[in-house]
Amino acid sequence: MRRYDYKLVVSDDTIMGKIIKNIPDESYVLDFGCACGNLAKYLVENKQCKVYGLELDKESFEIARKYLYDGVCCDIEKSEWEE
Repeated sequence: MRRYDYKLVVSDDTIMGKIIKNIPDESYVLDFGCACGNLAKYLVENKQCKVYGLELDKESFEIARKYLYDGVCCDIEKSEWEE
């Protein structure tokens, strides 16, 4: 498993499940720290969302890109992403 990869558990007793439940279908979502794109993948496939992602880790971002509508690999603390 990669450094920022995790298993997405979508149930009412997990924080991610609670977050996902509150995202309407076909939403535009900004995922700060999108890691390998597990959340983006779920939202695209199950809720037809367009997910924009920001991720610091280049390897994780490259994996996430296939699920993102668009995104940036950068350090959000350095304001690069605003450009």
